[in-house]
Amino acid sequence: MRRRYGHTMATAVLCGAICLLVGASGCGFQPTGDQLQVILGQVFGEDTLPDPNATVIRIINESGADLQLTLDIDGQLVLFEVPDTTPISDFRLPQCPQTVRAIAERRFDSGTGEFVGGRDFIGTDPQYNLERPDDFECGSVIIYRFFGGQVEVIVL
Repeated sequence: MRRRYGHTMATAVLCGAICLLVGASGCGFQPTGDQLQVILGQVFGEDTLPDPNATVIRIINESGADLQLTLDIDGQLVLFEVPDTTPISDFRLPQCPQTVRAIAERRFDSGTGEFVGGRDFIGTDPQYNLERPDDFECGSVIIYRFFGGQVEVIVL
């Protein structure tokens, strides 16, 4: 006789998750959004429900090289690294920032690691310096798109 613990456990977890999601009164426990996030994270091993107030930095790398982008986020320098093999990378910030300023971009050959180009953003076009609430809100997606030696910033 073959036991199917995996299927039974998956069914129990799925039923429990549905019960938690819909807040069914028969569950006997109705978690808050934060509690639900923790429970689902423990069950599935990841953040299942994104925080609607989280600001996301999205980097689109169409540069043909490995990319490093340095941002000043509320006075802290943060380095984002995006390989050539990953055309889109999302980085969810732990808090909603007040300011996001581009500092520098560096490109490296993905095969040799040699420096192939870049730019400094300090003192350049103000589109690279974003402030809340004028340029973005909590929950916005701030996109930096690198392509053909150019960069554009889009806020959704």
